[in-house]
Amino acid sequence: MVILDKTYIKELLPKRERNCNKGSFGKTLIVASCRSMSGACVLATRAALRSGSGLTYTASAESALLPLKISTPEAITLSICETEDGSISFESTDFLIEKANSMTAVVLGCGLSVCKDTKKLVKKLLSHINVPVVLDADGINILAQDINILKNTSAPLILTPHIKEFSRLSGLDVSYIKENREKVASEFAEKHGVTLVLKDFETVIADSGGELYKSIGGHPCMAKGGSGDMLAGMLGALISQGLSAENAACAAVFLHARAGEICGERMGERSVITTDLIETLPEVFKEFE
Repeated sequence: MVILDKTYIKELLPKRERNCNKGSFGKTLIVASCRSMSGACVLATRAALRSGSGLTYTASAESALLPLKISTPEAITLSICETEDGSISFESTDFLIEKANSMTAVVLGCGLSVCKDTKKLVKKLLSHINVPVVLDADGINILAQDINILKNTSAPLILTPHIKEFSRLSGLDVSYIKENREKVASEFAEKHGVTLVLKDFETVIADSGGELYKSIGGHPCMAKGGSGDMLAGMLGALISQGLSAENAACAAVFLHARAGEICGERMGERSVITTDLIETLPEVFKEFE
């Protein structure tokens, strides 16, 4: 097992040449949020932008996009038809498949909601998208209801569950997972051919061959809603810039933790919010230049 450190991560991050342009650093599509969880797409999108994504597109229910349009003019927004309760409608699936396959990476699931339409949407997207997909939050909760969806998925897939989400996904007790994190992560990732980011106070990453990596950094201030949305956006951005699934996972987890350390040192354990973590990313990345 590799214990992640600054030297290891610095080797993973690609250099940015002077003659580059926005097309040099990929296109990230974030499919996220419903009306009642509109902040998720804001956090994931801003994290992707701060992590170097060349172009960042965000597709969401039309009523969920207003906060993003106001806060983040750099994002390219795609207003999607929605259900009565404000979730992305299944009617948009074909459009999203076409858009996703023109991207470099896709982030799917942050604040998406779990309903009839989103269940069908996630299932069909995963069976038709050909580029790497970061599956987070409600995307994972939907997958947990039908793990056989993975049998029809050909795209490189990165799953980012916390312990309780992984319990739903694997059928294992939370207490057993906590006592055997490395073992269960490795076995699940190898069995299903995915990269698994098992989030906890020490995050374990397992690649599709079962190889393990661990991050022992971070800070208690990161234990806030939205931290996972940030990590998912970072992952999508790093894949868009050319990193493999496992290398992007290692880099995103380590850099995310470093942002927590900086914010915790400055602001303490209680008052940090995810926006603070995201706005610290320029300082974090500068440490690795």
